[in-house]
Amino acid sequence: SLTFTTANWDTAQTVTVRAEADDDAATETATLLHTASGGGYDGVSAGYPVRLADADAAAAPASVTVRSAGPRSLSVSWTASANAEAYLVQWRVPGGAWSTARQMQVVATTVRIDDLETGTRYEVRVIGLNRGDPGDPSAPAEAMPSALANRAPEAAGELPELALAVGETRIVDLSALFVDPDGDELTFLAWSSDESVVTAWAFGAQLRVRGEGTGMAEIGLRATDPTGASATRRLPATVGAALSLAADAEAPEGGTARLQATLSSPRATATTFRWRVVADADPATADADAGDHGDASGEATIPAGETSTEIAVRIADDEAIEPAREWFEVVIQAPAGGCCTLRRARARVAVLEGVCDRTPAVADALRGSAACTAPTPAALASRTRLAVTGAGTLRANDFQGLSTLQWLDLSGNDLAALPDGAFAGATSLRELNLAGNALMALPPQPFATLPSLRVLDLSANGFATLPPGLFAGLALREASLADNPGAPFSLAIELARTDADPWADGPATVAARLPAGAPFPMRVSLAAEPTADGLPTMLDIPAGATAAEPFAATAPATGALTLRPGAATMPPPTCGAEWPFRSCFRGLAPTPGPALTLFRQPPRALPAPTPEPLVGDDLRLPLASLIAAGDGTLRWRATSSDESVATARILGGKLLLVEPELAAEGTAEIVLVATDSAGLTATVRFEVQVEFYAPTRPNTGWRSAIRSVAPQ
Repeated sequence: SLTFTTANWDTAQTVTVRAEADDDAATETATLLHTASGGGYDGVSAGYPVRLADADAAAAPASVTVRSAGPRSLSVSWTASANAEAYLVQWRVPGGAWSTARQMQVVATTVRIDDLETGTRYEVRVIGLNRGDPGDPSAPAEAMPSALANRAPEAAGELPELALAVGETRIVDLSALFVDPDGDELTFLAWSSDESVVTAWAFGAQLRVRGEGTGMAEIGLRATDPTGASATRRLPATVGAALSLAADAEAPEGGTARLQATLSSPRATATTFRWRVVADADPATADADAGDHGDASGEATIPAGETSTEIAVRIADDEAIEPAREWFEVVIQAPAGGCCTLRRARARVAVLEGVCDRTPAVADALRGSAACTAPTPAALASRTRLAVTGAGTLRANDFQGLSTLQWLDLSGNDLAALPDGAFAGATSLRELNLAGNALMALPPQPFATLPSLRVLDLSANGFATLPPGLFAGLALREASLADNPGAPFSLAIELARTDADPWADGPATVAARLPAGAPFPMRVSLAAEPTADGLPTMLDIPAGATAAEPFAATAPATGALTLRPGAATMPPPTCGAEWPFRSCFRGLAPTPGPALTLFRQPPRALPAPTPEPLVGDDLRLPLASLIAAGDGTLRWRATSSDESVATARILGGKLLLVEPELAAEGTAEIVLVATDSAGLTATVRFEVQVEFYAPTRPNTGWRSAIRSVAPQ
């Protein structure tokens, strides 16, 4: 009993209920009755139902499937449930009540419900029974008896090859040779076309065939559904001395694979047959090729009175790095004349490649003290760590098959180069140590096949610059290029306009690139002079990427636009507790990239002045009258094609032309070139003609004239 007072009337109190064990398997419901008295609640009561899930109750059946079994029938199947000794199958029209009038009790896990209404949908549920007590029901499944005509059984699967010796019995699964599209249960019948050769009979879904005498016969097979519809197939059978390959074989490169061909019983005459090499039929294994076995074929003979002979296949010793085990098959043909049947016409041969053809130092590291043919694919695939010493060089595919390798130490091997595909197959590699070698260059994106790589050590090599694509596709947490000639290597983002000429009118599309790739996620600030709207303030290059997202820049109202990238921030030193203060990326230095100027006005050659004679000891032309400066400060250069006629000099903002010798005459080409700070140029070319003349006044001199001007 519980007591509530004026002080605690609104505080909940707990009622504890205990479920007792009983001898049945029924899930039941009890009602707790609460009756109140006092405080104005006299006579007030309420019931609280409690469901008791019996520990012995059958579990609810699962995977209940219902489908039409004819115009007035449904077929029901389900998965056996725990504790169930039998099952209660109930059906109803959706929305109706579950009734004992529409149920049946069965022991099997399949049942057929008959006498239903054609075209009416039914719900079906299954309840497990234990000691006659029901457990929880399954979820209902629905189906409708179909008025469609029954469909006959159909052939399924490939007929097996039946080659028997006299007295031998074979068993064939008939359920794999026929299927009923309506799901009806089938019955089977079998017969022989010649019972002196073979006898055949069906036992349930099993076909049993016995060889009675040498020869050939056909076995007839028939599958029939409950309506009498049937399907028939014919199975050839041959009875005689059985020829077979006794067992599979293996051999190392340079060795010989030896297979035994046997007869089930000796013959009075020699048995000659052909054999040939074919590709292995297992798609899960590596196939040997003609370089291994030479597409060998031949003829073999089992002498009279004997039962076996040997087939020998020579395995070539090539230098290609191949899987540790490669397979091919040897197939034999039935002898001519029908003397024998084939029982096992194929045998597999394994080529023991191992690691024999790999770089010797790699092979030694992989094989340990075993023979180089010893490592199997499974053994290679189980390696997680490998250290190689004294290699000198590497070959492509040296690490093929090491699919779980996570740690590879190639330091101090005096490696001067890495071949393309050096790490093919080592897709799980996380740490790679190439420190202390003589590497000065790398193949394009050498680590792109290592998606799991997190630690890369290239310190103490001969790199003067970062190889293009070095970090492409990687997501490193640690890398070192320290102690290389070019260290520390600059990590500077390069800006470039990608849509048009750098000085064309905007808007411009600008790309931010890092040719070597980002060894870590890089974020770089971006400043603009003058300030401009719509430009990003930060550029992000994800780890392993070689470029940030391109962006648009619009020309300012006047003048050029200069973009200046900042320097990326190095990641925090979190490489490991043993070096808590070291940088995770050593030998690398994020630096500001070069500025990019857009929309600059380049120097421009002006229209030529009108040619006219000029009199005097020299000729001075203002530079500004020949070339407009644009946005930048110009550097000038002037040359003459013939300095004996006239020399060209820059003086005080003018082009000065001087006759070096008195009374010199002739023509010289003058070239004036202006270059701005961005390296853009404008060029003007013209000719000067110098003529001697007798002056009318006492002084002497020369007359020069601009003959032609061709702006460029």
